[in-house]
Amino acid sequence: MNTRLDVHPVDEKLPLGKLSLLGIQHVLVMYARALAVPLIIGFGMIPLVADKFFVQMPKVLGPLLGSGILLASLVAVALNLFFNQLKASDSAAVEATDASLASEA
Repeated sequence: MNTRLDVHPVDEKLPLGKLSLLGIQHVLVMYARALAVPLIIGFGMIPLVADKFFVQMPKVLGPLLGSGILLASLVAVALNLFFNQLKASDSAAVEATDASLASEA
């Protein structure tokens, strides 16, 4: 790790281990976020493209499951809750990585 005072933190060269961990974390977080829009649109289109998709479901749920707007909204809320949990675990992982790097130094 470069400890010179004239090196800006943006220009600092990270050790290979920390660089690898941060790279993997970045890929996993960005990949999950990139799937949100296709999932929401896909679930919203189910009633339009596959009208017999929910045939085995109870008839009382028919008006709800037949609405693409409602399905897309439910998926958006579920993904929001899921991603907020990921965000909390990501911050915990970053704190754990920082703590392990501080103990190495």
